[in-house]
Amino acid sequence: DGGTDLALSIRTSGAPVYVSVTAHVLRRERPVAPTDNGLAVERWYERVSDGASITEVADGELVRVHLRLSANGAREFVVLEDLLPAGVEVVDPRHRGTGADEAMMLEEQRASGSEPDEAEGDSDYGGFGGFGWYFWWRWNPWDHVERRDDRVVIYSRGLPAGTHEYTYLVRATTAGRFVRPQAAAREYFNPGLGGTSDGGWFMVTPRSP
Repeated sequence: DGGTDLALSIRTSGAPVYVSVTAHVLRRERPVAPTDNGLAVERWYERVSDGASITEVADGELVRVHLRLSANGAREFVVLEDLLPAGVEVVDPRHRGTGADEAMMLEEQRASGSEPDEAEGDSDYGGFGGFGWYFWWRWNPWDHVERRDDRVVIYSRGLPAGTHEYTYLVRATTAGRFVRPQAAAREYFNPGLGGTSDGGWFMVTPRSP
């Protein structure tokens, strides 16, 4: 709306005065456009059953969430945070009873940059090149992942310039129309450097009887 004026009046006896002002801004409209201040964030959803790109899914279905983070230079202590639409919950395929099997877990890891060695079966050293599990997973930039009730948070202590991806699974649990918050990335000790994905709506339709 063109900005806001702030008037500050101070009474002093002549001694030095130091003032600090912090402004918290709440927009009238929900932000949906992506931003890029050194980190570009992309996010899209796919239905697990057929791989279709979606923003609407039936209650009970599994959804694959893709995150892509592009850095225009080497970054340190990067946090990538993806808030979930309220109608879905994170699925950990390593837990039994989630409906996601081991093959799906490996697919998730493969899409997240820690792909199993495709040549393992061709090795003369028992399928692991003689190095056991040390080379079973390829390098990926993410040092730690937190799967919380309402978000997934990914950390990297040192992120090289370029494009990096992470993929995880959610399940639609509640029918309705929900806000699809922006995914956001930033340097932890330099929050002015970061970026956000787009935002919008996410629909969960009632399961067919």
